[in-house]
Amino acid sequence: MQIVQQIHMLAEVLAWPIVACITIFLYRDVVRSLLPGAKIKLAFPPVIVEATIPMIEQSVADSLRGEKLTGEHWSWLKRLRDEGPLSVSDADKPVLRLLRDAGLLRTVEKGFLQSAKSVEITGLGKFVVDAYDRKLGG
Repeated sequence: MQIVQQIHMLAEVLAWPIVACITIFLYRDVVRSLLPGAKIKLAFPPVIVEATIPMIEQSVADSLRGEKLTGEHWSWLKRLRDEGPLSVSDADKPVLRLLRDAGLLRTVEKGFLQSAKSVEITGLGKFVVDAYDRKLGG
């Protein structure tokens, strides 16, 4: 009887560590991709660039030229994510320029922001807004 109790106690103690080890083994590629040093391959034919998440983060930060995104910037990004491409006026363009420079939005028409009639969010912009919403719990 005492042996059964010891085996039961041992099973209780080891159950979660075993489950955790099995989960990490099964999802090792996902876990590896989430590590700070994990490399992401970006294909721009004929070139393939490997970058880490901190490198991409630094690239976006550099594109912002030391400026912080304001409530108006976040509002534009959320609207573009939720509503799709939006028409813009000349008065909107100074606010949108920083977002365009950071690669968070692009003009729908080919050409420059200065002559654009509408803009849309980029994949990177969606990624950033989704992360922002998750951070705020919304």
